Amino acid sequence: MYRLAVEMDSDRYIKNTYAKVAKIVNPSLEIFMGDLLDEGVRMTSEEFDYTRSRFHRLFPLEEDVNRIYIPVIMT
Repeated sequence: MYRLAVEMDSDRYIKNTYAKVAKIVNPSLEIFMGDLLDEGVRMTSEEFDYTRSRFHRLFPLEEDVNRIYIPVIMT
């Protein structure tokens, strides 16, 4: 329960901040670097699908914006 509340609050903050910055900057390119899925490589297929969906909810892709993803794999 606590983890869900923290995740929801964190997601709301990240999504709102990203949206405000994207509106001001109006980028043509975005670069995402780091542990993109927050959990590294240790997750089930279901967890991966959920986390990927969460990432795309937080950072919706605009048609005219290119993206580069540079993941870091933690072992």
